[in-house]
Amino acid sequence: MAVNPVTNKTYVVNLTGNSVTVIDGATNATQTVAAGTQPMAVAVNPVTNKIYVTNWLSNDVTVIDGATNTTQTVAAGTSPWAVAVNAVTNKIYVGNVSSGTLTIIDGITNNTQTVSAGSIPRDVAVNPVTNKIYVLNQASNTLTVVDGVTNLTQTIATGTGPWAVVVNPVTNMIYVTNYYSANVTVIDGATNATQTVAAGTNPFCVALNPVTNQIYVANEVSASVTVIDGATNAAQTIPVGVIPTGLAVDVLTNKIYVADGNLTVIDGATNATTPTKGLVSGVYPQAVVLNPVTNKIYAADYNGNRVLVVDGATNSTATITTGSGPWSLAANPATNRIYAANANSNTVTVVDGSTNATTTVAAGSGPYGVGVNSLTNKIYVANINSNDVTVIDGATNSTATIPAGIGPRAVAVNPVTNKIYVPNYTDNTLTVINGQTNATTTVTTGITPYAVAVNPVTNKIYVPNANGGNVTVIDGVTNATATVTVGNSPYDVAVNTLTNKIYVPNINSSNVTVIDGATNTTSTVTTGTYPRSVAVNPVTNKIYVANWGGSSVTVIDGATNSTQTVAAGTAPWAVSVNQTTNKIYVTNDGSGNATVIDGATNSTTTVTAGSSPAMLTVNLATNTAYIANWGGGNVTVIKEVNVQSVPLTTAIAPLTNDLASFATPPTFTFTTTDTYAPSTPALQGVYYQVDSWQNPWLPATGSGNSFSGQTAPLPLGTHIVYAYAADAQLASANSRNSSVIGNITAYVFTVVPAPTTTVLVSSANPAVLGASVTWTATVAEVSPGTAVPTGKVTFLDGAAILGSVALDSSGAAAFTSAALALGAHSITAAYEGDPNNMLSTSSALVQDILQNTTTALSSSSNTSFSGSPVIFTATVTAGGSIMPTGTVSFLDGTTLLGTGTLNASGVATFTTSALALGAHSITAAYGGDNNNLASTSSALALTVNPADFTIAVNPAARTISSGSNVAYTLTVSPQGNFASVINFSCSGLPVLAACVFSPATLTPSASTVTTTLTITTAGPAALFEPPLPRMPPALPASRSTALALALALFCVLLFPRRRQNARSLLLSAGVLLAAIGLMSACGSTSHPSTPSGAYVVQVTSSSSPSTGSVTHSVTAALTIQ
Repeated sequence: MAVNPVTNKTYVVNLTGNSVTVIDGATNATQTVAAGTQPMAVAVNPVTNKIYVTNWLSNDVTVIDGATNTTQTVAAGTSPWAVAVNAVTNKIYVGNVSSGTLTIIDGITNNTQTVSAGSIPRDVAVNPVTNKIYVLNQASNTLTVVDGVTNLTQTIATGTGPWAVVVNPVTNMIYVTNYYSANVTVIDGATNATQTVAAGTNPFCVALNPVTNQIYVANEVSASVTVIDGATNAAQTIPVGVIPTGLAVDVLTNKIYVADGNLTVIDGATNATTPTKGLVSGVYPQAVVLNPVTNKIYAADYNGNRVLVVDGATNSTATITTGSGPWSLAANPATNRIYAANANSNTVTVVDGSTNATTTVAAGSGPYGVGVNSLTNKIYVANINSNDVTVIDGATNSTATIPAGIGPRAVAVNPVTNKIYVPNYTDNTLTVINGQTNATTTVTTGITPYAVAVNPVTNKIYVPNANGGNVTVIDGVTNATATVTVGNSPYDVAVNTLTNKIYVPNINSSNVTVIDGATNTTSTVTTGTYPRSVAVNPVTNKIYVANWGGSSVTVIDGATNSTQTVAAGTAPWAVSVNQTTNKIYVTNDGSGNATVIDGATNSTTTVTAGSSPAMLTVNLATNTAYIANWGGGNVTVIKEVNVQSVPLTTAIAPLTNDLASFATPPTFTFTTTDTYAPSTPALQGVYYQVDSWQNPWLPATGSGNSFSGQTAPLPLGTHIVYAYAADAQLASANSRNSSVIGNITAYVFTVVPAPTTTVLVSSANPAVLGASVTWTATVAEVSPGTAVPTGKVTFLDGAAILGSVALDSSGAAAFTSAALALGAHSITAAYEGDPNNMLSTSSALVQDILQNTTTALSSSSNTSFSGSPVIFTATVTAGGSIMPTGTVSFLDGTTLLGTGTLNASGVATFTTSALALGAHSITAAYGGDNNNLASTSSALALTVNPADFTIAVNPAARTISSGSNVAYTLTVSPQGNFASVINFSCSGLPVLAACVFSPATLTPSASTVTTTLTITTAGPAALFEPPLPRMPPALPASRSTALALALALFCVLLFPRRRQNARSLLLSAGVLLAAIGLMSACGSTSHPSTPSGAYVVQVTSSSSPSTGSVTHSVTAALTIQ
């Protein structure tokens, strides 16, 4: 036989049946796989899940695929007998007794090689550390040592009739039993040096414990086992049963199992022996193997053609003193703390599971029920007499008190929602506690609610009402209730979260009501008398009902509702399941003991408990059961097995906050530590599984001492992942070298719904009063989750519910309303969650409901000049009764010019002189206020021209006499920021008139400037009005004549005589005539005048600023009389 502890499968070769029987360790179900002719031995490589069977008469090896049970055949030598596996190199070694050879099979290709050995090589062993293979040659009294790399061999002499060989890879020592010389040859693998240790008569087989370095030799004829200390080779003899021919060592429990006509168990710590009880008469176990994970021993009964499965559990007990009247218990597997509610002493005893040390915590009056939230490390105790719940902080043992209803008697916790449920027996209510705030809600139930159970997957709560004959079903989201009719006096309830079935034992109708959690439909299963309590193993889908009046347990197959009956003690009161090891514990109130049921076989063991054992609990992380002995004031601790420390351990890194999301199966990180010495067998891997040890273990990926593995999708709720490391000692073969694994580590975590986000948007924000607004909430799983949530979204205005809408297929929900009042509203969308998705609430969206407004814009001018101020006026009109307030932004296109504040009339103004030249599109944007919507005016067109000036004349007309002067005032007014020099000129003057400007030029700035225009005319009036410039007086005629003669004479004398010619005479005559004329004129009294008439004088002003020449004209009317 051989075991694969990874898959929990055991392989038994049937010599005459030419087959291999495969036993499923979880169920003991079997399958048959055809082999060759007369299969002799079997070996397993758990790393590859391949099984190798030597076939004596067909001279071959059958290779079985452990996953499918399909086979292949590999040729071997003549009469293949023994087989061994090196899991490190994936090589398989087969001893061929008739051909004296060793066949080496490559585990990947099934290709073979042949190495010569001695005569009758009947046994093979491997040292995976040194890669040496040891072939025991029975007829030549030698041991062939094969180098696994080169296949080169060495020969070592042994005793007479070497029969079996085993290797300790940690110490590199090899042990050979010599059947005929009654001793053991001990070989140092490093030097091949040997020593001899005496054994009993006909030492038949050998096995060892690499942790304790003890070697066990079964002596067939002397009916004993020789125990050799590997460190000293000192030996001692232990008597056992007759003809011991098989050995198996459980390294974890340090127990040795001897097939000796019975099955003797040797305690490796004390060498004390215990025969196995309950074996059928006539059994002759010839070979024995064990599964170190499940602690199951498989003994081959040669005479009975069967395999006996023995539970290796020792169920050792301890007693812990508590307060008076311990009634109920709860365990926190995450902290290894156990809590016993002592109803008569008003206390809770806290037990440290690692040491059994206790601490006492005060509770209320009559603590009756207790529940644990392992995620928050909070413990809840229902106090039936003080009508409250004591909350214990598991980290500090500090307490808080929460009011409950009247008569609280039980507690159930939903770790997913952090809600705690307490049925109040007297006032027919259920108190719902928010674990985060300790706030409570009361839900009405049926008559006398007696117990409570939670399905964290569906978030449904089930309360059996003892005097109502029904169960109240509560929706964990809404607290809405439904009532399901059951049998008479339902006292308990249990939930199978995997099948969504609920089981209710009806004590006075002797049956169990099975409720379909999806539909609340029911079916009925008959049980024993007075079914008092119920428990479920979700892994096996088996339900266990303690029949108080029938001293039995009814086992219900959850798939078919078929039943089996298992005898228990007197008046079984409570039942609890260890789904990890598939053990069921039943307290027998009438007989003061507990019945332990093996879930695979329904075989039972009775364990002594205290007085009036009542409720019980199991710590699934440590596989320890705790029984509250109501009458004894103590707790009985049942330890399934005592596990010793192994040098190979595995640590599991905790998840963040110990939480895993339903949307994404968790990935765990495993770190191994190996302290085997002096040699360390090569690590082959880490194996893990969730919530059980019974199913196939999953191989983690990695190398060195770091590995990781992801679980399959898990239902909501609390789970435990188990992991162990295995080195090259994992492989087993030939019913003697048992698999060796590291210690199994447990880690508690909780799968919660996938976290979600809810995003809320509004179709219009702000919105007009009275108009419809649609809010859309989109719910999605937080990455990496991809599933679309289902359920409803509630839309709220502050705390007021607006309405609820179901999510559509895309995860969106929309709600429309036109009923919101004027003002700001805080809108949120609250997703209620579904069984697989957490609730979530959106961020608050401030929704403004405002009056509509219109904004009108006007300006002081639609045309302006550079630098000139322009006044814009915005008038905001509201569509309701509330006058707009706030500010108006004035914009030139998209450029902000400035702002103005609305006055009481809703008017805002803004003045600017900074507009650039050119066309402008001006708008006024009202920003709104708490009651009014923003609005923007239509665009107003405005043109800004270059700076300029105007010119005006005053008076516009004047009348004067010829020869008079007249003055006009010219006024120049700048337009914009005009500041250039202006020159003046005039035209259109009458004859003998002139114009003068004073000042001659003007330079305007911010204000108007003036200049005076004076027009002068000629005429009689010139001597008087206004006086003309003074002229010298005229000469008398005589004087004029004389002067003319003198000038003539001067001219004659001026020229010399010799040169007096015609030209000189002519010049002189001209001068004379001019003088005469001048004298004649100067003496006259007649003057020329500006002609009379009406004239229009045009004044032209001109300037040359940087923007270009500017010219303006103005006319003045002038009338001359």
